Amino acid sequence: MRRLAVLLAVVLLAAWLALAPSAAEPPADAFVEAVPLGDFSEGLAFAHITRPDGTQADAYITADGQVACTLPEGYDYGYPFHEGYAVVRTLPRADGVTDFFTSETGDFASLSFLGARHGEDGPAAFNLIDTAGNLLFTGGPYRYLGAMGNGRLLAWVEEADGVQALYWLDAAENATLITRETAVRPTAFESLFNSRYTDGIAILREASPEGGQPRYGVYDTAGNRLFEFGAVEGGASGLVTDPKFTTFLVQYVDHEHTDDPEGIVIYATYDRPTNTLTPLQTFEDSGAGWFRIRQDPDAAPFLWQADHFTDGRNLMIEPGGFRILDTAWQTVVQNTALTIERIEYDYTGYDGHWIVALPDGYTLLSTEGELAFAPQPSPLAHLGEGLIAAADGSVRSLAGEEVFRLPEGCRAIRNPLQTTADAPLGGLFCEGYAAVQADTGARLWIGLDGRALHTSSDFAAYQARLP
Repeated sequence: MRRLAVLLAVVLLAAWLALAPSAAEPPADAFVEAVPLGDFSEGLAFAHITRPDGTQADAYITADGQVACTLPEGYDYGYPFHEGYAVVRTLPRADGVTDFFTSETGDFASLSFLGARHGEDGPAAFNLIDTAGNLLFTGGPYRYLGAMGNGRLLAWVEEADGVQALYWLDAAENATLITRETAVRPTAFESLFNSRYTDGIAILREASPEGGQPRYGVYDTAGNRLFEFGAVEGGASGLVTDPKFTTFLVQYVDHEHTDDPEGIVIYATYDRPTNTLTPLQTFEDSGAGWFRIRQDPDAAPFLWQADHFTDGRNLMIEPGGFRILDTAWQTVVQNTALTIERIEYDYTGYDGHWIVALPDGYTLLSTEGELAFAPQPSPLAHLGEGLIAAADGSVRSLAGEEVFRLPEGCRAIRNPLQTTADAPLGGLFCEGYAAVQADTGARLWIGLDGRALHTSSDFAAYQARLP
């Protein structure tokens, strides 16, 4: 009897060991490589992962190195999470094309959110998921879905051949019609990516009367049209929904002083958080029954340089010097001794500084008009968090001191600071992580200490090192 009991115990132990996971076996949600495909948002980022067994998947990963959910079957890209929801998309692809960012030069190829990829043409299809990866929408098909904001997102539906409709949808797919028009695509097409509610305000591109230049209507959550403005000589009005920037130079469309349906266009500053528009030009009576813009001989010219302000300041290059203006377009600094050869405004104006190219190199100019450090021969790129990356791999503080070096053979991703559908990786630190690009074309994440992050263990160890 005793031998039978011992034999039974041995059998049960063997069975338990066979079923129990090995101590060396990684958890099911682990990965050995995560290629960045999107920035971190709400603790999650979209990535192409490789599991320990060699299988691969497109998935959302967590900041501590776990797989939160994989992309639903049939979809090929996932946008950042907002308010607990993310938009996913599928688009016809060329044979053998699996990577949005493949290119012969190693740079980021275009990721078109409504058009074609790598020469393939065809409509995209969009849906919404929660943090568990569950598909939530059953209507549509949706030609486009925007990011969730204030509990709603923008949806484009082609209701019939040539009939385009825009709706606001909530997470339960309750719809509120915005516009319906007969066209190949909506008038708001060019700014759909930026038409997101933030702080109770949404901005939509609209057609102007008599076929004039496009206008941008500002709406509250009840759908009331509050006012309108225009782009500044081609400036990117879509910036107004990017949370990195708050104040912008726009062209305000005034209808009070004219009967012209186009209105009178004057320069103004728009403050996004407070939704306030401050005209920078005034009107005067012409004496002939109509109004004209008052000319101020002491005012700085309204030359488009950057349409977003940096900490309430805008930088304007002048022959032999520069001028810094406040949001009332008043000069706060004027310098006639420092020659600035170039400012690439799409790529700078962050952390209270502009990257400027001088005759003898690159440096930072503060909003007070002071150079942060001596010109360097290497081009610079913003990383955020008070860090600047140079082309030689060094990462410096705003004072010019080297903080760390990028992993060997890596460089900063120098995309425009405004996050767009074509550039989902901005290259800035987001929630403690930044994507960088190797000379081979591969992409990887780094932490604020500059260390490369590849595996689940790397991410977990980085989180443990954070204060």
